[in-house]
Amino acid sequence: MRRGLTSTGRHLQARTGAILLQHPARTSIGNCDGGCPQGPLTTTTQARELHINLHGGRSSVSGVIATVFGCTGFFGRYVVNRLGRIGSQVVVAYRGEESSFRHLKVMGDLGQIVPAWYDIRDPDTIKRAVQYSNVVINLVGKRYETRNFSFDDVHVAGAAAIAKAAKEAGVERFIHVSALGADENSRSGFAKSKAIGEKVVREIIPGATILRPAALVGQRDYLLSKFGMMVRYWPFFLRVLKDTRFQPLAAGDMATALMNALASPETVGKDYDLAGPEVWTMKEMTEFVSRQTVTRIPFVDAPLAPVRLLSKTTQMFLRKPRYTAEELDFWNHANMTLSPEAKHTIEDLGLTKDDLMTMETSAGFLRQFRRPAHIGLIVDEEHHHTEKARSA
Repeated sequence: MRRGLTSTGRHLQARTGAILLQHPARTSIGNCDGGCPQGPLTTTTQARELHINLHGGRSSVSGVIATVFGCTGFFGRYVVNRLGRIGSQVVVAYRGEESSFRHLKVMGDLGQIVPAWYDIRDPDTIKRAVQYSNVVINLVGKRYETRNFSFDDVHVAGAAAIAKAAKEAGVERFIHVSALGADENSRSGFAKSKAIGEKVVREIIPGATILRPAALVGQRDYLLSKFGMMVRYWPFFLRVLKDTRFQPLAAGDMATALMNALASPETVGKDYDLAGPEVWTMKEMTEFVSRQTVTRIPFVDAPLAPVRLLSKTTQMFLRKPRYTAEELDFWNHANMTLSPEAKHTIEDLGLTKDDLMTMETSAGFLRQFRRPAHIGLIVDEEHHHTEKARSA
């Protein structure tokens, strides 16, 4: 048995007689506190061959050894779950403490979910996290700026550091997740930094696949879950930008699109704009959340300027601010729906409009925001829309 092969690599070698991934002499991934006894980290570019099987189970061998950055966030759990359930070995790169990734350890077979600590400002820790992988997926993103990290620190410099490490490691596929509405000329700092990050990644790895999803909805998301908390615990709903249009995409559908992009060689070097099947205004979404949670609180439509000023002030000391100034800027200035001029869409990744989950089918998690007396109630959303259409 050759030294340096992960369990996935050893299984593949035993089955096919070929070494798909040959590692340096190092046999550990992680943070070396107090210095590494093996000496300084050295990364060498080696020829790799990628074979992907998307139809196996968690105890099978998919051929994927993937490092996922940003896996401890909302969408990261969907990606790690999809990779683990087909028998991939997943290096979950984290920057916090052990509690930040423990929910991911059950998403793959025994020993297949490997935690690796990294610091986005320390290139050596990033190299150590990717040195055994043939796939690198960058999901790192930031909703608002803090005193520790700006948008450029995360979306530009951080993306560049991950792309450089992946290139030096000779990974076979690099997938970078950006955001729908990314634009270098945008007045939104979030949208601008996302676009610059795409450009930097493309310069470093021309063959990178870039995915731009619309607002994602799912368990613990940053859109409907936030509204659910507001209608459940606030005395009134402070609403802003009520006519802003969104085209939400279910996180499960986004994960499917990402896996299809990973499995298809035709996606190499392409950009994809991904959005859901329906367009909703802010007003329609918030009222939908109110119906699903069976709450009857008043909605107060406020001007943007005072709400932005309030958000800018409170986000500095709130752990989970409901509104942030950067988020409001993004909603106000960016295009949150799919452009008719989009060159590649989710249909090019094998998902038709009929395959995508609608808001009604993907928002069952909103039940958690109901009061105990209303947990078992069934909301007839289709009947509501029919009556609404007739009255109109």
